[in-house]
Amino acid sequence: MKIGIVGAGIMGQLLAVELHHAGHEISVFDQHDKKDFLNCSMAAAGLLAPITELDKGEYLISQLGMEAVRDYWPAILSKLDEDIYYQYTGSILLSHPHDRADLQDAVERIHFKCNNAGLTHPVTVRLNQAELVQLEPELA
Repeated sequence: MKIGIVGAGIMGQLLAVELHHAGHEISVFDQHDKKDFLNCSMAAAGLLAPITELDKGEYLISQLGMEAVRDYWPAILSKLDEDIYYQYTGSILLSHPHDRADLQDAVERIHFKCNNAGLTHPVTVRLNQAELVQLEPELA
């Protein structure tokens, strides 16, 4: 069956992948130029670092995000024709030196919400610039 999908956002693209793997011929249409979508998604970064949702959001949103990065994203990526590097081993929260106090406040809010929910809070480690570059060289 030939199917047209209007909208090349995250939902349109995920729907296209599912329908393609079900054997359908898919065309995706969007009002924006294709080159505008040469990124991972127009979705919020919190969807890739769901623990950060606990800073200002509800626990349920963070929990659903954690399930997604643990279970659903690997399943989706396995259906793509291209090899895409994906490894989820945690999140790195960065701040500009002038915003360190705000970052510390966010970490404390996350720990507080985890403690109130009876959950083990995430391990937090402060890194200096050299340690950060060792972990993620692209941040040099």
